[in-house]
Amino acid sequence: MSDDRPPPRRRVASGVAPLFGGAKPHSGPRLSRADRSALGIWFWEIDRVLLLLLTILIAIGLVAVAAASPVAAAKQSTAATTIAPLYYLYRQILWVLVAVPAMLVVSMLPRAQARRLAIYATFVFLALLFLVPIFGTTVNGAARWIGSGVFRLQPSEFLKPFFVVTLAWTLSLKVEDDSLPVVPLSFVLTGIIALLLLNQPDLGQTIIFCASWLVLMVVAGMSFRIVGGLIGAGFAGLVSAYFFYPVATTRIDIWLFGEGDSFQVEKAHAALTGGGLKVRPGEVSLAHLGVLFLDELPEFQRPVLDSLRQPLETGKVDVARANAHVTFPARVQLVAAMNPCRCGYAGDPARNCNRYPKCVGDYQARLSGPLLDRIDLHVHVAAVSAIDMALPPPSEGSADVARRVAGARAVQISRGVRSNAELEGDKLDHCATPDEAGRKLLLQAAEKLRLSARGYTRMLRVARTIADLAGAETVGRVHIAEALSYRLMTG
Repeated sequence: MSDDRPPPRRRVASGVAPLFGGAKPHSGPRLSRADRSALGIWFWEIDRVLLLLLTILIAIGLVAVAAASPVAAAKQSTAATTIAPLYYLYRQILWVLVAVPAMLVVSMLPRAQARRLAIYATFVFLALLFLVPIFGTTVNGAARWIGSGVFRLQPSEFLKPFFVVTLAWTLSLKVEDDSLPVVPLSFVLTGIIALLLLNQPDLGQTIIFCASWLVLMVVAGMSFRIVGGLIGAGFAGLVSAYFFYPVATTRIDIWLFGEGDSFQVEKAHAALTGGGLKVRPGEVSLAHLGVLFLDELPEFQRPVLDSLRQPLETGKVDVARANAHVTFPARVQLVAAMNPCRCGYAGDPARNCNRYPKCVGDYQARLSGPLLDRIDLHVHVAAVSAIDMALPPPSEGSADVARRVAGARAVQISRGVRSNAELEGDKLDHCATPDEAGRKLLLQAAEKLRLSARGYTRMLRVARTIADLAGAETVGRVHIAEALSYRLMTG
């Protein structure tokens, strides 16, 4: 009896084998052209030139971070927290160790799985982008990050590649069904992302996302007439942003003219002196006729500190923007505190500054001469020890000092001003001209210390105030000597 059943069919592997689970068919030696495993197909079909360029780009990035890490660490360190010189390099290496294997695994995925991964990731990082304004952390004036420490990430950076793949797949659906509104949907999605990025603010990322959308529109076959109109609309949007969006103003000025502070400096500048899209007073105006206290003074960036020079000199601050020019009152008493050096140990009898005196010079050099010239009293305050806490109170208590201050202020008000800081011109000469001994000392000090005209008049006001506190009618040599001692910045 014969068997009429057909012989069993031979299964021939085709396509890409699954990465996890299932059999991995091999038609030849491992990594040969006949190898049809996922690894074999990837090995022969990967764009080696592109892979080499990515490797070179990663290497260049690591070298750049290695060069910049010590400077950035020194800049971000404070007296309380010292950042290791290679901290930012180590953090970058950690991300590379995570990103490179992830990139290689994704490149081995079958096309359908890679597309599915991109779609899911787009929704995840888009959701994180929505959460940035609520739970994000602000770094240098921009809220772009979620998380903390080494595991802090920027959702927009991760969203970019997944967004492009998802958008390309969405536009490809129009080939199967021309009635699908994929172009309007892609436009709305890109617009939402752009608004979220502008709110952070991140102008550069906004331009990248919009440009990616436009390029995909061209690839998808959009009419060049419409593309030209979109390019014109984008240019008009940039021009409008230049006049009404301060971040765009700063970035475009830097790109076109190579000038302008970074956005972070502009943000701090606006917080201190006023500004913003809707011009508002800054801290120096909110403290008008009061005290403005700045702690860790050298940690402020120099352009921000130098913005105080005008209000300290004139008692007002001018805020000029494209849509407004406003003058705010800013008559303040500036009180600032700083350590003698970055580590804070210079002059400490218990601990030594390892980089003295360079540490002191570098740290105090962050303060410009014109700003220091506007600060009348430089007082070195030694650290308080446990023994100091056990000493008896001073003979003159706070209540006694308060009575002397109140008496001195009453005398100053009788001169027709709120305080001696407002004495100018003839009134200053009449009230603060020292006696002969004081005048000689003043002239000698002015020549030796090379006092500026501003420093000279400011020192006269301080001497007049010292005399008022002492109840003296005339400014004498002792008052001039004490005022001179406050002009010297010691650490």
